[in-house]
Amino acid sequence: MILANIFGFGNPMDVGIIAVVALVLFGGTKIAGFGKNLGEGLKEFKKATRDEPDVKEIPSTSAPAATESTTKVD
Repeated sequence: MILANIFGFGNPMDVGIIAVVALVLFGGTKIAGFGKNLGEGLKEFKKATRDEPDVKEIPSTSAPAATESTTKVD
């Protein structure tokens, strides 16, 4: 709310004017679709943060592989 106080924004009249302008510019169906997509995205994000990720074990590579040749050319 600090930015709202700095710019003098935040009273109900300002919010109402912005809502009307958005409704005129984008239309009701676009705004409803945006809200639906935003809700689905938040739901997927919450689901992804709750579930444990699938971690695949990577074999240790501390020793050199036996298939590599280590011949030295003079």
